[in-house]
Amino acid sequence: MQDGTIRILQNGKLGFFKNHLFASPSAAAAVIVGYSINGRRTWKDKNGRTLSEIEKVKIK
Repeated sequence: MQDGTIRILQNGKLGFFKNHLFASPSAAAAVIVGYSINGRRTWKDKNGRTLSEIEKVKIK
């Protein structure tokens, strides 16, 4: 948060405002929530689809 990569949004949630490379989606999600979490089921696009759902569609 100190360098502006992560900021608090108007709705109180956290959001990324600069690119930052993580080893996995779960590592990125853990930074936001503060505990271990499955990033493929947590991250969603603007339409509400999880990263896991998006990946399954692209694999077919």
